[in-house]
Amino acid sequence: MTSIVVSSGGAGYGFFVDDRGRLRQAGFGPDIDAHMQRLPAGIPPVLYPLAYPAYDEDPTRAPSLRVTHSDGTTTTRLRVEDVRVIGPETGVLLVDPDCPLEVTVCFHTEDHGVLRQWVSITNRQPGAVTLHEVAAASPLLATASPHLTHFGGGDWSAEWTTTTEFLTPGTKVVDSRGGVQPHLRSCPFFLLAPDGWPEEMSGTALAGALAWGGNTRFTFERTTAPSVRVWCGHNPSAAEYVLDPGATFVTPEQVWIWSTEGVGALSRRLHRWVRERATRDGDQLRPIVVNNWEATSFSFDTERLLRLIDHTADLGAELFLLDDGWFGDTHPRDDDTAGLGDWQVDEAKLPGGLGPLIARADERGVRFGLWVEPEMVNPDSTLYAEHLDWVVGQPRRRPRRWRHQLVLDVLQPEVADFV
Repeated sequence: MTSIVVSSGGAGYGFFVDDRGRLRQAGFGPDIDAHMQRLPAGIPPVLYPLAYPAYDEDPTRAPSLRVTHSDGTTTTRLRVEDVRVIGPETGVLLVDPDCPLEVTVCFHTEDHGVLRQWVSITNRQPGAVTLHEVAAASPLLATASPHLTHFGGGDWSAEWTTTTEFLTPGTKVVDSRGGVQPHLRSCPFFLLAPDGWPEEMSGTALAGALAWGGNTRFTFERTTAPSVRVWCGHNPSAAEYVLDPGATFVTPEQVWIWSTEGVGALSRRLHRWVRERATRDGDQLRPIVVNNWEATSFSFDTERLLRLIDHTADLGAELFLLDDGWFGDTHPRDDDTAGLGDWQVDEAKLPGGLGPLIARADERGVRFGLWVEPEMVNPDSTLYAEHLDWVVGQPRRRPRRWRHQLVLDVLQPEVADFV
């Protein structure tokens, strides 16, 4: 019986490989080494749950992976082919011997007890494979009294609304949709307290975050057994992915961190890691910003902005940010219906362009910032008139507008170059 332990700061996963080569999860939590040593001897590995169950491998639970193979087969049977450990990174290679597919469950240990996890899939079949659902992580969490904290919202001013709830039997889904600004609807973070209401200075807590700016989905599947299956990944809704022969698909990364000293200790450890590893110049203080939007909206000229720059310096702020409305030479950006995509200064509004504003900011010792939204376009713009095929859309369908604007298809190379 092969055992595998992946941990950071003592917390992480414990696995067994059973006699048929299937990957079984034997533990997920803090003090994982001690947990694995405490497991009763003689228990067959087959009695432990599958660590990354594909469709039809565990009919009683939602699958971590669901694909349609090149010959139309919809079931997948994964077996451990190899375990690779290179420094802080561990990869468990799973293969389907009947429908050649390589699924590598990857882990990377970080400082401060942070563990990153993701999955890569390579198609070794002669035809294309369709990926329907691919979890970045799907651990089974032992818990008798699971309490979930998640952060939802309903657009401006309601984002990051905090909800803490007891998970009853069934499946709780926390997801975001729409593709644009998903963080306003449901932030890609959650907190799980397995032993009761989360406390600030005591108790066990688990934080999970998906490093992904698009649509996300977390599901928390609880049966009457004392456990919860946590499915984490990009939202598979209307997002099937065709994987060509020889091609590889890589999920976003799921970030885990545990604490046995309450939410406060967990937060501090996670914040230290974010400052050191996840954020540019994370230990530097951010500038104090004055933004003209609330003062002027779209209605400004050079003189008014110069006065605001002077006020910025007088207040002791460090950066003046010129917001929406400075561009649109042919289609002036005087409201939100026109001009997006035409990133030329509107000299009717700002004679001489941005130069006088930047010079005043420099004179007063204030940094100068500029608002842009380069992935969007208004139909009332030169860019749209010249490049109708650059927007996200479908044949025979009028492109969907949101706030008088359309989304540019940055998967087209020429669009990416423009942005």
